[in-house]
Amino acid sequence: MKPMQPATISQRGNDGIEIQGRLDFASVPALIKQAERYLREAKPSSGFCVDLSGVDSSNSAGVAFLLELNRLCLQSQLTLNIRHMPQPMQTIARAHGVDEALNALV
Repeated sequence: MKPMQPATISQRGNDGIEIQGRLDFASVPALIKQAERYLREAKPSSGFCVDLSGVDSSNSAGVAFLLELNRLCLQSQLTLNIRHMPQPMQTIARAHGVDEALNALV
């Protein structure tokens, strides 16, 4: 069994990003800065996709990352679309009462 890696971010075509690895308090601040760079390149009034299929694990920092990413998208006149949100992240979102807000983006 290989150890889980800290999260990394990469561009997903022209319309979003892919996240891989572990979303936690150590990795999320850097991911937000990197995501801001990709958001600046996106076209206003279009969709911006975040693909979470490569996420190995997450704590509440991962949910906070998605909420912050949505806020940044709204500021940039982009619509966030979340793909492949892992079940544990959905459970955390539900426990914190933000599941409906995130489910609207799936």
